[in-house]
Amino acid sequence: LLTFFTLLYTATGAIFAAEHDVNPSFPDFFTALYFGLTTLTTVGFGDITPITGPGRMVVAVAILAGVGVVPLQLTRLAEVFMATNTQHSETETNRGKPC
Repeated sequence: LLTFFTLLYTATGAIFAAEHDVNPSFPDFFTALYFGLTTLTTVGFGDITPITGPGRMVVAVAILAGVGVVPLQLTRLAEVFMATNTQHSETETNRGKPC
């Protein structure tokens, strides 16, 4: 989860720095944060687009990172939940057995 938020804020800061001076679609950091979130999750509504070369490069890297990192993080999160659930059910099963 920390990896995702680090990636989100890094991509947001980079796209804001690359676009806010020349692109009126990026007036503030919150708009860049919205764009970064939709880019990393590969939703990409298309309402905001980068117009500079560096901005497009940031988006390309963010999309690749989103495709690579987000599924890995979700897989790890699911593994932790499953392990916790398995431990909890084993504890409940063993609770009624005599020692």
